[in-house]
Amino acid sequence: MSALFILILSIITIFITTLYLRCPTMEQYLNVVTHTKGLDDQVLRDLLPIQQQLVNALLRARVVALSQEQHFFEIARRIRIRNITFYGIWGKWYAWGRHHPVLAELRDGAPLLHLIFKDDKSISRQLAQEWQAAERALVQRGNRDDNPPLQTFQGIAERLCQIKTEAAKLDAALALVMAWQAAENTHADEQAVAFLLALVQLVKDNISYLPIIRWIQVTVADILFKKGSYHAYEMYKEVKDGKFFDEVHYRSMGQIACIEFQKEEYELVISNVIQVLKYYRNQIYVDTEAIGHLIFVLFQSRLAKKQWKEIEQEKNLVDFFCEADGGNSPELEFVKNMFKALRDYDIKLYELAVRDYDRHNPMTDEQISIILLAKERIASKTLLPKTLKVS
Repeated sequence: MSALFILILSIITIFITTLYLRCPTMEQYLNVVTHTKGLDDQVLRDLLPIQQQLVNALLRARVVALSQEQHFFEIARRIRIRNITFYGIWGKWYAWGRHHPVLAELRDGAPLLHLIFKDDKSISRQLAQEWQAAERALVQRGNRDDNPPLQTFQGIAERLCQIKTEAAKLDAALALVMAWQAAENTHADEQAVAFLLALVQLVKDNISYLPIIRWIQVTVADILFKKGSYHAYEMYKEVKDGKFFDEVHYRSMGQIACIEFQKEEYELVISNVIQVLKYYRNQIYVDTEAIGHLIFVLFQSRLAKKQWKEIEQEKNLVDFFCEADGGNSPELEFVKNMFKALRDYDIKLYELAVRDYDRHNPMTDEQISIILLAKERIASKTLLPKTLKVS
C-alpha cells in the first residue's frame, strides 16, 4: 500500500513539476495578455515612439493591477478577469477559461471603462465617447494653441482616480499619457511635467511589480532630463539605489553621471561612467549613441582633472565602442580623434576634430575651456610621460 502511495505521489509530483516548467514567466505572460514586447527589448524600444512605449508599459501595468486581487502564502496568486482565470506560483503562470475575447480586450489601448463602471453603463459610455473625441482632436489639432484635448484627458484622469480600484488608477495613468502629449503639443511645459510626475506616482502606488515601475520611472526621467527638469535626477537616483543591477540600473547611473558633470563633480562622473561602460561592454546590444555621450563626458572629466595616464589607458575601451558603433556617433569619433591627437602630438588633427565636431554639435564655453586643456597638453609635449611618447 505504501509503495502504491509513493508511486501515486511521484506521478503527481512529476505532473506538477512538468506543468510548472511549461508555464510562462510573468514577462512572457504579460507579452501574451497585452500583445506587447517585453520592456527589456532594447531594439524595439529604439523603434517605437516614446508615447507608445509608455502606453505599452501601462497596458502591462494594468494587467498586473487587475491581477492583484488574491494572494496566499505570498508565492501563489489567482486572477479572475471576467471569464478567464490566471493562476501563478513563484513567478510562473498558466490560464484557464475563454482566453481570446478577454485577451483582445486587455491589449486594447482604450480604458476598461465598462469594467470599472460596471454598475453604471451610462458613465462608461460617456467617458469612452469623450476619450475617443479627445483622441481624434489631438491628432487633428497637431500643434495648434488650444487645449480641449488636454482638459478632457485631465478630467477623465481625475474621474478615474476617484474610483478605488488599481485598474482604474492605471487607466487614469493612461489618460495622463494622453494629457501629457496634448500638453507637449500646446507647449504647456509645466503641465506636461506635472502629468508625467503624477503618472509615475499612480503606477508606484497601485502595482507592486518592480520591473514595470522601474522602467516607467527611468523612461519618464529620460523625458524630464531632456527638458532640463530637476525631477529627473531624483527619479534616476531612486532607480539606481534599488536592489536590481540590470540595464535600467546602469542606464540611470549613466544619466546621473551626465547631470553630475554639469555640477563639475568629476570624480563621481568618472566612477559612475567606468562602471556603466564595463557593464555595456559585456552586452550583446549596445546603444552607441548613449555610450557616445558617456564617453564624451568621461573624456572631459579626465581632461578637467588632467588625468593623462588614465586617458591613455582607456583608449582600448573607446576603440571597442567605436568599432561597435561603426562611425555613427559623433562623440565617439571625436574622442577617438582626440586620443590620436594626444598620442601623436598632432595639433592639426586636434583642430580638425574640434572644428568638425563643433560645426554639427556646438559646444558650450565650459566644454571648450576643458577641451583646450588637450591643446595645451599637445603643445607642451616635452612634459608628456613616456607612456604617451611616440616611439
